[in-house]
Amino acid sequence: MTAGAPRRAAFIGECMIELRHETPGLLRLGFAGDVFNAAAYLARSAPASAVAVEFVTITGDDPYSAQMRETWRAYGVGDTLATTLPGGRPGLYLIRLDVDGERTFYHYRAESAARGCSGRTTLRRWMTRSRPATWSTCPRSRCRS
Repeated sequence: MTAGAPRRAAFIGECMIELRHETPGLLRLGFAGDVFNAAAYLARSAPASAVAVEFVTITGDDPYSAQMRETWRAYGVGDTLATTLPGGRPGLYLIRLDVDGERTFYHYRAESAARGCSGRTTLRRWMTRSRPATWSTCPRSRCRS
């Protein structure tokens, strides 16, 4: 790293389509996930001159994956280390609130493109391409459904 260059942080994980009820018959579309949320918080809290945040994952080539990547960039999270899987689709989850405000999550991610982002070969390839200063991953038990 050269003097004055921002540190690089790469976050490996899955970002999903989030649908949450605004009313019983109306859902709001968003994009989230534990690892993406952490990347977005770092990008928002640190000056861009201090840290360059990248998200390492696999997305599909569908309109929702494109909108997801636009959302990352709007939060200051780069997608240059993310791979596109032709025909792939993002995972999806819905949030339902009970009368006390307690959230219940319903995941639909068996066919998620990001399910392919595990494995030593894939990780080694990304590390070689990016040479980041910091890595953050979610525990395997939290990344799989």
